[in-house]
Amino acid sequence: AHEQCAKVQGAGSLTSIPIQWQDKVVGVLTVESANGTLDDTVLWELELVAQLCVQHLVRSERRDRWLGRRLLDWLGERATYWFEPKHLGFKLDVMGLLVAFLVSMVLPWPYRVEAQASLHSKDLLFIPAPFDGYLSEVYVDIGDVVAPGDLMVALDIRDLEQEKRMAAADVTRYQKEAEKAQAQKDFAEMQILRSREQQAQAKLALVQKQLDAARVVAPMSGTVVEGELRKNLGSPVRRGDLLLKLAQNRNLYLEVAVDQSDVQEVFVGMTGEVAFVGRPEDRFAFTVTSIEPAAVSRDGGNFFLTKAKIDVQPGWYPGLGGTAKLDAGEHSLLWVLTRRSVRYLRGLFWI
Repeated sequence: AHEQCAKVQGAGSLTSIPIQWQDKVVGVLTVESANGTLDDTVLWELELVAQLCVQHLVRSERRDRWLGRRLLDWLGERATYWFEPKHLGFKLDVMGLLVAFLVSMVLPWPYRVEAQASLHSKDLLFIPAPFDGYLSEVYVDIGDVVAPGDLMVALDIRDLEQEKRMAAADVTRYQKEAEKAQAQKDFAEMQILRSREQQAQAKLALVQKQLDAARVVAPMSGTVVEGELRKNLGSPVRRGDLLLKLAQNRNLYLEVAVDQSDVQEVFVGMTGEVAFVGRPEDRFAFTVTSIEPAAVSRDGGNFFLTKAKIDVQPGWYPGLGGTAKLDAGEHSLLWVLTRRSVRYLRGLFWI
């Protein structure tokens, strides 16, 4: 080829220098000379020029290709990179992650909805304040078990005792004045005084009833589930204000507070297990019996309360809490791991 080119061009000599890129020959630099062959210094300079120009030449050649060819070339380069015996550790890590991702897409995994649970009683008794007064003594706290007749709360009776003395004095005074009017045969005045005496006696009976009710006792056995009164000692209470709430230790059911983001996975008849704080190593099965249609706000979130049937064990009391997990069927492992992130992003971007 050199000889034919030299005859056509009339050149004295031809020198061709291969242009290499990543161990491949991508072009040839041919130089004509009328004064004979080139010396080593000139050849070295030409090789240096070829090395400086090759990157720009390769980029220009690739830009001139059509889109499909460029895509095929890129895929070929990637395939060459992945199958050549280099960077073996990195390739194994990437392949391992890819395999794990594919397996997680198809591997079924049991999904369980986690929620807070507590025991409640169907038999609740509200203990209200019997009259307007002030808290004097509190003998029970939340979680205490009481028996019928146990003293729970005492109200201040100093004002009532003063009213009792005044009412008793009025009764005595009207009684004596009525007897005096009767002796004087002033029957009209006597009837008025008798009426006032009865009024004072009624007031005395009312005060005595309030004194009897000032010491609040338990009307039945149960557990105190509401009413932290010790921190309110000396504070005023009004008649009818809730002092304590008692729950009987029977007819217990499990209340599960399901977060609003998971309630769509919960249904009546769903089964699950609960572990109480005092016995985290034990699991107790339960079945969902009802779901309240409205959410309640707790700890800065919205929760749906579900009632569940559970076999009550000895020593269980209302208010006993723990963590419940409801069986929501099987989903792919990838779905289980990414459900919250995907749900957040879909809500954020309205996807």
